[in-house]
Amino acid sequence: MSRRPVRIALLGLAVLLLAAATWGAVWWARYPRTPDVSKADPKDAIAFLGTDDFNRLTESHRKRYVLAVAERMREKSFPDLIAMMTVAATDPSARKAGENVNKLKDREEIGGAFMRVFLDKFFELPKDQRDQYLLMWALAEKLGRRPDGSPATRPTTGPAGDRPKRDPNRIPSPEQMEKGMANFLANQPPRTAAQMSELMNDMRKKREGLGIR
Repeated sequence: MSRRPVRIALLGLAVLLLAAATWGAVWWARYPRTPDVSKADPKDAIAFLGTDDFNRLTESHRKRYVLAVAERMREKSFPDLIAMMTVAATDPSARKAGENVNKLKDREEIGGAFMRVFLDKFFELPKDQRDQYLLMWALAEKLGRRPDGSPATRPTTGPAGDRPKRDPNRIPSPEQMEKGMANFLANQPPRTAAQMSELMNDMRKKREGLGIR
């Protein structure tokens, strides 16, 4: 093989390597900078979930980031977690964060991570405090139902024949929650499944005590 073709081949390879390096440098320069979850304020770490920059991260990076946020929540007390969830229910940015996380392929694994934090923190509470929360949730469900015990729904203003809109504020019954949780818990650690079973049994007893069917 003559030297000329070899030089041309080497020159072509060098051009390709330079182009790849240039593309990589540009890609890295434009890649979003994420908050350091271990050091950032938890509110800032969570807020990043609802940004367009979060969606620009690679799939694996997004998953690692969300799982890190879930673990950071272990620093919070159970009342703090409930307060954050209450605020998130009416916060558009929190809704956007939820939508972004739901785009991930491994969202069930991510949901399990947050569920484990919630359950662990709940069962860290003294029994009397757990009973107070159970009573509060049962009363909230009772207030969200009609006198005959059937779930209350909001009236719709759409034309006749439209499908009724689901009331986003209605609390699902334990039976509905158990049905929806069955497949989810099948992929969770035994400890998580046992905690959820205990929580649902205790919740059922509170409902029965309040006459909720």
